[in-house]
Amino acid sequence: MNHKLIISLKSNDYAHISHGQNKIQKLFNELNNSNKFNSLVSLPNQKTYITVLRSPHIDKKSREQFVYKTTKANISFIFSDSKSLDLFIFALNQIEIPGVEIKITMKEWKHLSV
Repeated sequence: MNHKLIISLKSNDYAHISHGQNKIQKLFNELNNSNKFNSLVSLPNQKTYITVLRSPHIDKKSREQFVYKTTKANISFIFSDSKSLDLFIFALNQIEIPGVEIKITMKEWKHLSV
């Protein structure tokens, strides 16, 4: 039975995302020789604009705008056995990547013989 592990990274700065990707790939290379790295996908940036009135009573036309950028990326791995998957997830929970939100999704499948 094969297992596919998808790690989603989310941050406000691309430098944090690339640092997190490098840490995760380095951890994967140290722990697993038989399993394979599947893909690395950078997702489009999301921008949120916030407009604030400077003075709501006198000058309503005077406004300030702020931009909140969010950068996302996905990394996927394929594991052939569950022991190496468990070891990788345990090691992944031990490392810290500051400024990055990590979400782990797992899918498993079995090839049917015809």
